Amino acid sequence: MTQKDNLDGAVTYILKLKERMEELRELRDSKSISIRGTKRNINRSNIPTSSKMAVSSVPPVIEVRSEDTNLEVVLVCGLHNGFKLHKMIGILEEEGALVKNANFSVVSDKVFYTIHSQALSPRIGVEASRVLERLQDLVS
Repeated sequence: MTQKDNLDGAVTYILKLKERMEELRELRDSKSISIRGTKRNINRSNIPTSSKMAVSSVPPVIEVRSEDTNLEVVLVCGLHNGFKLHKMIGILEEEGALVKNANFSVVSDKVFYTIHSQALSPRIGVEASRVLERLQDLVS
């Protein structure tokens, strides 16, 4: 291929990438609009004192289930705990797990996080008790 052909190919590739970026931006913007529309904005100053306690008093609950090389982690915590899912995933990866699926659901004033993972090395596995201990340190 000549230099001109290479440059033409590069220009075509860049233009396709630019179009794809625009499509993804539009998709992201439409998703964020729909997400923003479903978020609840709670102004704590307008909530009676007894209700404030109910919103912030959901203690975190962690459950770790291990079966063969698979590990499932479930965390239930309050909506306003400010918990970060990526920190939980980081702990699992540090302990030798490969995260296959991670999601969360918000129900009322609780957030349910679920992570499905698998041991990187089936021979070594993942120590569920150590994962549970580290996750409890994270949420406390």
